[in-house]
Amino acid sequence: MPPVRLHFQPPVTLSAESDDPVPPTEQLELVHKEVDRQRAAIAARRNAMHTRAAVLVTAAGILATIQTTSLQNGWQFISVALSVVAAAVGLWTMWPAGGDESDPKDLLDKYLTVEPFQVQHRIVMDGVQALSGEMTLLDKIALRLKIGYSILLGVWLSMVVISGLHACGCI
Repeated sequence: MPPVRLHFQPPVTLSAESDDPVPPTEQLELVHKEVDRQRAAIAARRNAMHTRAAVLVTAAGILATIQTTSLQNGWQFISVALSVVAAAVGLWTMWPAGGDESDPKDLLDKYLTVEPFQVQHRIVMDGVQALSGEMTLLDKIALRLKIGYSILLGVWLSMVVISGLHACGCI
């Protein structure tokens, strides 16, 4: 089997003793550690956002339960419906998303025949690409949470307004 040609040219410097190129392995290791650190930080933020989404679903369920147990008029179904929508947004926020991880079997087949620096460089580049995808996903999750909590605020406001209107006899 011929060696695999990777589609990148890693930067190199010349050795002081000879004209042989020397890959910048120390810099690549630093970049690798930084990418791993950022991916771990993003994973922690994603877990925290999933916790907030679980709180959103719980709060929406509690508000819907409060409304349905003391139903006084048909207008209260507005806040119940908004509670269901807020809970659905919270569940959508927690929906598992696929990762951008490489298949280990493909990595093994592809990288056994190339130089160690090229393998490490490709792994770092894959990590950078996965980091970019994770950051995009995190932005989407944050937007969904903002939407869900905004709807939950609408639930609370509609409960207050409808209860006030009912108390004064307007509805």
